[in-house]
Amino acid sequence: MKKKLLISFVFAVLFIGLAGCGSNDKKNNEKKSADQKTSAFYKYVAFKSANSTSLLYNARLFGEPTEVSFGEVTYKPTIIAKFDTKTGKATSVKFYTFYLNDGNDTAVNQAIEVLNSASDDANKNFSNIKKGKVNDNVSYLVVNIDPNSYEVTQFIDAYIIKGQDIERYKLEIYYNRLAEYNNEPTHEDGENYFEESIENIRMEWSNSKIKAY
Repeated sequence: MKKKLLISFVFAVLFIGLAGCGSNDKKNNEKKSADQKTSAFYKYVAFKSANSTSLLYNARLFGEPTEVSFGEVTYKPTIIAKFDTKTGKATSVKFYTFYLNDGNDTAVNQAIEVLNSASDDANKNFSNIKKGKVNDNVSYLVVNIDPNSYEVTQFIDAYIIKGQDIERYKLEIYYNRLAEYNNEPTHEDGENYFEESIENIRMEWSNSKIKAY
């Protein structure tokens, strides 16, 4: 009788143990699937325009730079935002402007001087000002913009920087405005980019780093 009870006890322990393992395996698989789930938000979004005023309200602080060309390459004022892919909100925003180099970086140095000499209230949302060279003929200036500020123009700020919604951005900056025009402004709606001729902005998105030049 005692032998039968012992055997029953052993089987019961084994059954509970196997059931527990199955439960743990299920939980581990569910966690693994959740970790591998693709985020609804992209890691990077960039904006390029021939005119910096299409990107920033205070572009005057940089001398309102426009695109510059050297050879067959054109460099445009650019915003690159990096995102928290869980919340869809930008964690960092960088603004790049480009200048033809006369050998002394005159244009980029003047832009830095104007930015630094602006009032504290005007330039408080810009930080980490740096300059560099694309090549011997083109220099650039890059600054960080506070993502929580309102320096970036309306459509970019509201629908991308403060909460990444690419489709809403397309609607507000282009599709919902078509009734204002007799002839439809040109645009391109690609797999990872959107370019329109109302504000003349090209937007790109990716989970890999996007380069300004």
